[in-house]
Amino acid sequence: MATKKKKKKKTKGTKPAAKAGTARKPARASRGRATKVSAKKAKANKASAAKKTSSKMVPVKKKGAATKKPRVQIMNHPVFGRVTVDPGAGVYWQKTLRLADRDVAVDMTIEDPAAATPELLDRAAQLVARLSHFDGLARAGLRHSYDEDSDSAVALYVTHHLEELSAETLMGIFDKPKESIVVDDVMARLFLKRVGSYPSKGGGSATFDYAISPDTSQYILAVQLDESGGVLGIEMES
Repeated sequence: MATKKKKKKKTKGTKPAAKAGTARKPARASRGRATKVSAKKAKANKASAAKKTSSKMVPVKKKGAATKKPRVQIMNHPVFGRVTVDPGAGVYWQKTLRLADRDVAVDMTIEDPAAATPELLDRAAQLVARLSHFDGLARAGLRHSYDEDSDSAVALYVTHHLEELSAETLMGIFDKPKESIVVDDVMARLFLKRVGSYPSKGGGSATFDYAISPDTSQYILAVQLDESGGVLGIEMES
């Protein structure tokens, strides 16, 4: 009879033993290299994330740190009195003055608030203090313009009113018949309605508005003078 060989039972999960003389690779070393590689990747990812975050960072304003707005300044002047200098609008001053038994509206505008200095106000005050003098210079400029140029704004103003206004209206203004009215009568009748002063560092100007009557005409003659009283221009306006 043949002898049956016994089968060896394999044990599940059991690895074959290493041959004699064969050294096993230490598991710790492989785990150490893997740990180093993963640490480097984590460090690189962290640096990349930090760069992205820093590039998107926006400075945050502290609470209560509001931007200070320039303050309104108040100046006291011997001629203009209390003058308000607005950092956004400059200076606007107005007052009604008496000249030749009539009220004249006088206003002053300084657009640049930085230019509103005591020295500039002193220069502008000459116009107010010597209003009668500058009025005479403006009137002389009107007459000179009429005499020198028949097509000037002054000539047009005179002709327009003598032709367009009725005899009754002209009688009420000049107290004489229409056919008797001459240019001298018109010049004498013109009254100063308003003065606008515009002082500036580079040399200011002023505009004198004249009208033949406060009620019968919408047209005026605007005479522009420089600081010394020289005529810069004359326009007919409405």
